[in-house]
Amino acid sequence: MATGAALITGGAKRIGQAIALALAESGFDIALHFNTSKAEAEATQALVEKTGQKCLLLKADLADPNQAAPLVRQAKEAFPHLSLLVNNASIFEPATLASTSSDFYDRNFNIHLKSPFFASQEFAQLGLQGQIINIIDSAITDTSTDVAGKPCFAYLLSKKALLAFTQMAAAELAPAIRVNAICPGPIISPKQEPGQLEMAREKSLLKRKGDPKYIVQGVNYLLANEYVTGECLYIDGGRHVK
Repeated sequence: MATGAALITGGAKRIGQAIALALAESGFDIALHFNTSKAEAEATQALVEKTGQKCLLLKADLADPNQAAPLVRQAKEAFPHLSLLVNNASIFEPATLASTSSDFYDRNFNIHLKSPFFASQEFAQLGLQGQIINIIDSAITDTSTDVAGKPCFAYLLSKKALLAFTQMAAAELAPAIRVNAICPGPIISPKQEPGQLEMAREKSLLKRKGDPKYIVQGVNYLLANEYVTGECLYIDGGRHVK
């Protein structure tokens, strides 16, 4: 029997998929959001259902923040026991300050801040209790705009804003809803460009590569510890203190 239900944005692959599968294995039904990754979402749905839990696929383009609140409502209609929102959807498109257009800026802020804002607002207004977890990036501690060897000014600025939102929302939504964040370091995938594994290890104090399982462990901690809110877990091998 499910212990709850979770809505995971960008849940079709990589970190989102790992979180979805781990939550399903622990008894959560899953509302899995995707935008363009339909095949990956369907594959993840099949894996979730193999655990015996339900999995609902929800399509939305979170570059349009007006689609965020309806996404939460759809998840709540399917799963009245919805108790967890994971704002994981993200884009990673390099650009310098000088090369950032207004549309590019808006796209980053819409996906990384406005959609999580309005999804979280709807989660609270529906009277739900539980937790919101925002997936950010450990590179927000840098003043440099370099991420994985590429300039990412709007990306990092919007992710920094998401951390501020996490802390402010934690203060406003307590005690019914805990709001926390996880800042992953580089998570290596099979499609990683040559040399990026070495780069990721070099930036880690622990000299090891990142893996989605470490992020899952962070999610499990935040779920289990009911005395934590407004917190950001840096799961990056120590990268953020360099």
